[in-house]
Amino acid sequence: MPTMTTPPSLKNSDLLTLSTLDASQIEELFLTAATTKRDITPFRRALDGKTIILLFEKPSLSTRVTFEVGPGKMGAKTIFFDHSKERVGAREAVKDYGRNLERWVDAIVARVFSQDVLEELAAHCNVPVINALSDSFHTCQALADYFTL
Repeated sequence: MPTMTTPPSLKNSDLLTLSTLDASQIEELFLTAATTKRDITPFRRALDGKTIILLFEKPSLSTRVTFEVGPGKMGAKTIFFDHSKERVGAREAVKDYGRNLERWVDAIVARVFSQDVLEELAAHCNVPVINALSDSFHTCQALADYFTL
């Protein structure tokens, strides 16, 4: 008789590309998304006390609202940091951003021009980095599109 296995946890993991997820993790994400969409009440305090920074080099209405409202409905505080005038890493090194931000926030959502910036940021900090768009991947949008289908 086959046994059910629990997918590897995504807790405290970066989400930079879909290639880092296996089928069971995607299935678990979609199950959680469907459950939350049906009734968010059990998740209202899931992110209590957490702070998420939104680093946006590129403007977006839907991505910004999604990443502010969603975590907010689950108890998190979000901080929007507009980087449209100066790219991440222009004033100080990307690794310094990562090392500093990990001291203050619980996750980083980044919408940037370069996938390399995301990779470097994730390599130099110990909080999850989520790709909200780069020149190579639109990871969360791809998941949302696939979930919708």
